[in-house]
Amino acid sequence: ARRAALSIARMLTRNAIRVSFSLTKGSLNAQLRSANRLKVPLAIIVGQREVFDKTAIVRAMDEGSQETVTQDAILEAVNRKLQNPPTL
Repeated sequence: ARRAALSIARMLTRNAIRVSFSLTKGSLNAQLRSANRLKVPLAIIVGQREVFDKTAIVRAMDEGSQETVTQDAILEAVNRKLQNPPTL
């Protein structure tokens, strides 16, 4: 999962999207809470299941919605979510 996460981070960075990532052994909930405190708009979740399925979960932190996308579609999903933030 780490190798896939680093590959996704590099791809996003090459496309001018700022990236911060956690490779810690902390729980997913703890990592999402940390991202929320930092006011991160999106989280991309890649675990063992996602590596096996060649997918990733793109989670909109402010509304808690998430979608599973193929790894090839991550950039498109991120750009779509960043360009169309939810209205409050």
